[in-house]
Amino acid sequence: MGRLGPIRPRGAPVARPHHRPDDADAAADALAAFGAWLTDELAPQARGHFPLGEEALGRLLADHHLLDESPAAVAARGEALCARTDEAMAELAPQGDWRAALHEAKQHRPDHEGLLPAYREAAERMTARCAEAGVVTDPGVPLTVEATPEFLRPMLSYAAYLAPGAFDELAGAGRFWVTPPGDDGGLTDHNFATIQSVSAHEGYPGHHLQLTAVGRNPGIARRMRVSTLMTEGWGLYCEELMAEVGAYDDAARLAQLAMTKLRAVRICVDMGLQTGAMSPEEAVDRLAHEADLARSTAAGEVDRYTFTPDQPFTYLYGAEQIRELRAAWRARHGGGLRAFHDELLRYGHFPPELAAERMLAGSGRSEPEESP
Repeated sequence: MGRLGPIRPRGAPVARPHHRPDDADAAADALAAFGAWLTDELAPQARGHFPLGEEALGRLLADHHLLDESPAAVAARGEALCARTDEAMAELAPQGDWRAALHEAKQHRPDHEGLLPAYREAAERMTARCAEAGVVTDPGVPLTVEATPEFLRPMLSYAAYLAPGAFDELAGAGRFWVTPPGDDGGLTDHNFATIQSVSAHEGYPGHHLQLTAVGRNPGIARRMRVSTLMTEGWGLYCEELMAEVGAYDDAARLAQLAMTKLRAVRICVDMGLQTGAMSPEEAVDRLAHEADLARSTAAGEVDRYTFTPDQPFTYLYGAEQIRELRAAWRARHGGGLRAFHDELLRYGHFPPELAAERMLAGSGRSEPEESP
């Protein structure tokens, strides 16, 4: 099949009457030509502005995530979450100085040789704590922790998760990727305290459990229709969940709250950038000051936010929706954490608003149909 390699799904019939061996080469040539046009012709002429504007962003929130809040209301909630997280960190830190306490925690870090073993140990600890607390049913798919492939490291600068394909038999393992930093200074961000909540987010009970559980859902739309309010909301919700079940010491809890603060600031910055109320320079300043990011890191974050409207806000906003749904569902139907989490995961990657509509009606139990 030429440069693109074999693309036929496992077990799919070969469409021999219409198959031409040079199809993939022609497609690759077309993609290369398109890339050259983007770089050589379009980029030098591009002078547009990236903000969507209030109206278009509001439509995106409504159509993509089923939210009835305006961008201004979403931003206001982000401000409230920033204040709430600041209070939680101040209560935890000695003398209320969370920045000093976090700086101290970041000094305890693995060396380059110990980076992957530290993540593997944390992933095993989170998996064991999930089982002990009985918070969710485990699909039983293995998780491997490994270095991010080199060709992906420019795009995945920290950590990521790769699930088995949506239509795989789930015989393979999920992959928790960790990107080794280029120098010793980069190990500060991979400190032992932060590794705990990152492992909860990417492994158990976060994306690995979520995506492998959803991968067994018979409803195709529930596997394929993705709202990051649900996917990233679940990952961040699980960071807090592991605090609830006692998986962190004080340093790890503070590091987890610091990551929550970053996600709270993202809500404000995402809405501000895309409505034009905040400039990229102002966004960098806010991330550097309030989330305690290095300016270079903050600048990289803002660059990404400019071309991913309505994604940066979803982490904490989605986690809050899941927490609110949990309280409402348990008040209406009773049941423990495992029952709630198992039920929520039956709705796949649908927006939390859609899951809530069904879960808070009738028996509260979903019976996924074979198609959508």
